[in-house]
Amino acid sequence: MASLPPSQSGLPLLLGRIAMFDSFIRLLRDIHTSNQNLADAIRTHTKAYEHAQEAHQEAPPSPINLPTAITAYYESEQNERPSKNRWEVIGRIIALITVIAALAVAIFTYRTLRQVTKQVNLAQGQLRVMQRQLRMDQRAWIIVKYQTIQLIDGRPITVPLAMENIGNTVAKNVSGKVAVYLTKAGEDPELDYGPGNTHYEFGPTGLFIPNTPDVMNWIAIRDGKQIILTAAAHRAIIEGNTLITVHGKIDYRDIFGDSHWLTFCRQTGGGTMRPSSSNKCASYNNTDEQEESK
Repeated sequence: MASLPPSQSGLPLLLGRIAMFDSFIRLLRDIHTSNQNLADAIRTHTKAYEHAQEAHQEAPPSPINLPTAITAYYESEQNERPSKNRWEVIGRIIALITVIAALAVAIFTYRTLRQVTKQVNLAQGQLRVMQRQLRMDQRAWIIVKYQTIQLIDGRPITVPLAMENIGNTVAKNVSGKVAVYLTKAGEDPELDYGPGNTHYEFGPTGLFIPNTPDVMNWIAIRDGKQIILTAAAHRAIIEGNTLITVHGKIDYRDIFGDSHWLTFCRQTGGGTMRPSSSNKCASYNNTDEQEESK
């Protein structure tokens, strides 16, 4: 089969391209025309809007006619508003002054109350001191005085003790424990009133009148038996090798109902009572401070 010449085979292709180019040109022309119409429409709309705005600005607003009663009420309100505002300000100032005054009164009252409380506490403290001083001045004070011991061979060793109230008022409910026995020089006393330790107990007695000594004789006891003075024991006591030891505790109350106590301890050798050679005995001598009854 014979092929077409080159000139004849390329002609349809060329014609197709020309037709396509012509269609593109027409499309561009249509787009340009549409854009031109759109621009004209926008300019027309803009001019119409500007004319409407100018007409709106030039036209004066139409007045609104309100009823006469409303206009009068509004004018009255406008005229009275400064006065109302002024009274509101005055009211607020008065309320603020009232709050400040109330706060000042509260602070003053609080400080006054603190001062009064402090003065009351001070007065109560001074009153307690005065009451304590009065009780110490007027209370009962019991002491123990030591008498001369008579040593007689063949007879029980007897130690006289004088208990005396040197206070200004009577002592009540007096009771006590007393122990009397022999110890060697330098030996500590037992100072124990429990079971197995022989001692005396007395009271509670009646009243101890001030400045009226009550002398009581206490016989030395060991293991529940009276100690009879022998010649050898007599010589040992005179020489100071054996000591007569006496100690005790006394309890009592004063007229105020306060409880008091007294402990004592003494040792004798050479025929007279003297300070103990035992530190334990010496430190046992003591009395209470002012104690209020509980």
